[in-house]
This record gives sequence, structure tokens and C-alpha cells, in this order.
Amino acid sequence: MNGIMRHFGLSAALSLALPLSGAIAQPAPAPSARAPAMPLEYAAKFVCTRGEVDTPTSSFAVGAYYTAVNIHNPSRLGVLTYKVALAPLAAPGPITAFRPTVELKYDQAFEVDCRVIAAMLAASGIIVPPVYSGFLVIQSRTELDVVAVYTAAPAPGKPVTAIHTERVPVRRVM
Repeated sequence: MNGIMRHFGLSAALSLALPLSGAIAQPAPAPSARAPAMPLEYAAKFVCTRGEVDTPTSSFAVGAYYTAVNIHNPSRLGVLTYKVALAPLAAPGPITAFRPTVELKYDQAFEVDCRVIAAMLAASGIIVPPVYSGFLVIQSRTELDVVAVYTAAPAPGKPVTAIHTERVPVRRVM
């Protein structure tokens, strides 16, 4: 009986340690229908005001805020698309649809600023608040140079008192 138990225990241990042949033969799951057609993604933070913040909030000091995202193609041919994800305080926000694809030839660049972002939100039926922030999400097939430029002034039309640039890192989206 002792030998049978040892044989049974060894068989059970081996069956747990070795994968089942049926599991290996199963086909891989189909890719998600929502998987991006363009596997490289950049998420550039934006902060924008229409007018100025005249009373401090929990997120913003008094002032006027502007963001411009510069997109440059260092490759032979770049194809990209982009959308806006609004980030309201303490709740998930609305997202616009991706724009039609843009083709950038070698060394071409363009900019997406607060006016373009506000227009995309409005065209999607999203109310643009006086202060809005979120992410400009860019997807492409080739690597790009993406740099966000942030400026602030005490009020609209006043000289800029702060400027910051930030290179936006790429990530692979599956």
C-alpha cells in the first residue's frame, strides 16, 4: 500500500508540474477588437484656461494657463492620429474620437494647442469648462518627437511669467 501511495503521489506531482498537452494545443486568443492600429502612444498632459482662473481652486492657482504640444517626425514617413481625454476633478472624464490620420513627411512638424483641444472637445459635444486639463493622446506607427510646452501668465494678455517644456515618452500599446 505504501508503494502505491508513493506512486500515486509522484504521478499527481508530475501531472501538476507538467502542462497539459491540450492547453498547449489551444489557439491563442484573438486580439481585442479595440487594440490600436498604431502601436506607439504618447500621452501629453495639457492644462488650459479660457480667460483666467480668478479664484484659486484645489487644482489651479489664479492665472492663465496654456499648453502647446509639438509633434515632429524624424522618420521617412509618419502616420499618426490623436484624441483628447478630459480629466475633471475626482471623476473619469469624456474622451473624443481619434482624428483622421495625419501624414508627416520626414522632418515635418505641427502643433496642437489649447484652441485645437477646445475645438475637438466642442465638436464632440463636450462642454469646455473655463479651466480644463487632461491628455492629448497620440498614436503612431513610428517613433515621433513629442514635446509639451506649458506657459502661465497672471492674466490673459499679460506677459508670460512661467514656461516649461517636457519631452513626452513613448510607450507600446498592445
